[in-house]
Amino acid sequence: LTGWGNVALWPEPHLEWPVGLQVFQERSSVTVSATDGIFGGTKRFEYLVVADSSGMHRLPAPTYEYFDLDRDTFVTVAANPVVIETPETARRAAPLRAAPPLLADTWILQVPGTLQRIAPWFWIVIFAVPPLLAGVVRARARRVRTVEGRSRVTTQPSALARLDDEMRRALEQLVPGADGGSVRRLTDALVAAGVEPMLASHTSRVRERLRQARYGPEVQSDTGELSAEVAAVVSGLQGHRRGNVRVTVTAALGLVLATLTVPLHAQSVERLWDAGAAGTVADSLSARLRSNPHDAAQAFNLSLAWEQMGETARARAAWMKAARLAPYHPRIQRAGARWARQPAAGLWIAPLGPRESLALAALCWIGGRVTLALTRRRGLGRLTLVVSVAIAGFAGITALRYRAPYALILADATPVRTAPYGPAEHLGTLQAADAVQVSRIYQDWRLVTVDGLQGWVHASEVLEP
Repeated sequence: LTGWGNVALWPEPHLEWPVGLQVFQERSSVTVSATDGIFGGTKRFEYLVVADSSGMHRLPAPTYEYFDLDRDTFVTVAANPVVIETPETARRAAPLRAAPPLLADTWILQVPGTLQRIAPWFWIVIFAVPPLLAGVVRARARRVRTVEGRSRVTTQPSALARLDDEMRRALEQLVPGADGGSVRRLTDALVAAGVEPMLASHTSRVRERLRQARYGPEVQSDTGELSAEVAAVVSGLQGHRRGNVRVTVTAALGLVLATLTVPLHAQSVERLWDAGAAGTVADSLSARLRSNPHDAAQAFNLSLAWEQMGETARARAAWMKAARLAPYHPRIQRAGARWARQPAAGLWIAPLGPRESLALAALCWIGGRVTLALTRRRGLGRLTLVVSVAIAGFAGITALRYRAPYALILADATPVRTAPYGPAEHLGTLQAADAVQVSRIYQDWRLVTVDGLQGWVHASEVLEP
């Protein structure tokens, strides 16, 4: 559409698409120009049209209605009819209803991307902090034992001391640092933390009575009655804290469920896939992977799109990316069976990715340290630490092997040459989608190895993911 006015606000023209065509509006582009202070321009509307069968499809004359300021009336303009021809020899993107469904992006497939976004220093902290804390605790315990040995005095905390410590812990969980203030300050802090005013005032009074009984001059005090009041106050404060925790957990679960229920595939991509437009789907998924290279679901769906188009090498490359990100997904595992006949050239798919293995090792490491620090089961704690170190080593080996360069053969009967030039003698041939290891690069040639066969192939004959 070309004319004068606000080009960006021009609506889409009226089009009557014939039966047998599936139409998807892709985008619109605007070009603005000005002449003698009057703005106008051109707006282009682009559509993807997928034909159900070959033949001639006649699109009636497109019409467009607008308000003509010079005539002060609505005017309708029409273009020439359009004939869309689908030749018999045209290759269809995919047979309708024959393509497998796309893989839904569930939370388990988002784990690799989430772990990839964790900074390296986080793992250093996870493995370094527990031993340091354990050393500090042991040193402090030895220092306490030494002081007790020198004093040779065995003291047991009094009942008032135990009550005071119990109440201090309950207050610190709600208002850290406010325990040492006045009665009014503690009351205001508890109310600000969400505690009911009556309970906050009673808590402050009981705290003051407890401190007078423990640190004040000798007075007659009923320790049993005071203990009951402290127990009631602590129970009330803990009940308030559990209520806050329940609210927080409920909100967190709601947020997680809302995240998991959001459709992570755009409806347009699914509609295009159902319509058989595998080429457009491949372009869209490739763009998504460039922005988020650790999305296992998008990588697997891209492999489906390339396979529908007959691009076996590209399909295998996308599948290998998905398999290395989420090898535990059953559908990705089943899809890998079709590549069993092609040589793998040592391109190993680990049962668990490097970051997932490192996360598992971190959990075992923390569990082992906690077991050693809080229990007497030394054997179990040491065994857990050994398992953690073994899993971390496995993660390192997997990461190194995944960094090894590889390539995939693009066409059948690709020759493997003895030297990096065209007329060199052929050592053998490889088929499309065969995976090879790249051990050396010389200009536009690649020295590859597969099943004991080593030779040169041209860069244009391989796909290097």
